Amino acid sequence: MTTIPIQTCEHLEELEKAIRNAGVKIVTYGDWWVTGSIQNIYFDCVLDQKAIEKEFELAPFVVWYEYDGRVAGHEAGYECKRCSSLLVGKLALYGGEQWPKPSL
Repeated sequence: MTTIPIQTCEHLEELEKAIRNAGVKIVTYGDWWVTGSIQNIYFDCVLDQKAIEKEFELAPFVVWYEYDGRVAGHEAGYECKRCSSLLVGKLALYGGEQWPKPSL
């Protein structure tokens, strides 16, 4: 099995590692039209913004980002404005497994 190296910038790396360690599947990574950066990763989950921001200390220039292209795709997650790097998952509107998983 090929190991994919960390895809995001240093400001999103800790979050990316946590999601990977939870075993969430990577949908795609690399260069996207949105940022022109090669530091992007899309996970097969819905990212829980509130839970993430409670658990992780994100830099002020790391902002929540959403895109709804409907048939052209959709994503929601974090954009590092300093590095033009994205760490995203599915848009909650369309459903999917949540990360981190809600605690009971």
